[in-house]
Amino acid sequence: MSEPQRLPAWAHHQLVATIFEAAVQLGGEARIVGGAVRNWLADKPITDIDMAVNLPIATVADHLRATTRLTKTRLKVLDTGLAHGTVTMSDGRKHIELTQTRDDVVRVDFCPVIGES
Repeated sequence: MSEPQRLPAWAHHQLVATIFEAAVQLGGEARIVGGAVRNWLADKPITDIDMAVNLPIATVADHLRATTRLTKTRLKVLDTGLAHGTVTMSDGRKHIELTQTRDDVVRVDFCPVIGES
């Protein structure tokens, strides 16, 4: 069995850590998704990070706002697409789009089946 790969430095950014911590505190989980994962696996530069949470986005956004007020950090939560389940976290230099995972979509795998005509 191979040893698990350590997370790269970009995955330890303060915004990423804040989102992971918030999800756990609310009883959920967060994941890094999209192009950052693709580029990391392809050994290409990471230009942006998107994340997903399995909690209502309004709940997560409210929690993040309260946390940033209490800790007096410069992190901002922007309602960029709240109606569609997305907010943007920003520290003034870096931005992370945070989206609520959806449960109203049926997943279909488009893998060819060997032997099918």
